[in-house]
Amino acid sequence: MALEPGQSLKKLIEAAVDAAKGKGNLPPDLILLSQCRFWGLPLKTGGLQDQDYRTVTRMEYLASVYDTVKAWRNGKMSEGQARLMARLVKMGVVNIKKRKK
Repeated sequence: MALEPGQSLKKLIEAAVDAAKGKGNLPPDLILLSQCRFWGLPLKTGGLQDQDYRTVTRMEYLASVYDTVKAWRNGKMSEGQARLMARLVKMGVVNIKKRKK
């Protein structure tokens, strides 16, 4: 799923979920966050692109989505990640299939 900045948050969340599952590329905001972290740059004034509050908040939320899906796939979610996963399921961006016995 190719995404550009400015697309809907739900599409960005879906892209983060797909990337965490190994089925797609990171959305642009997660790429930017990774670059900031790699270079040790602040996310706000003086950072890589002088991000505004909305961009920083979106980047951090997408990082939480990505980390939660990765943790879910590894079977090791924290309580906070379990709550976020429940929201992702309710939004319809994650489909949890029950395993057959």
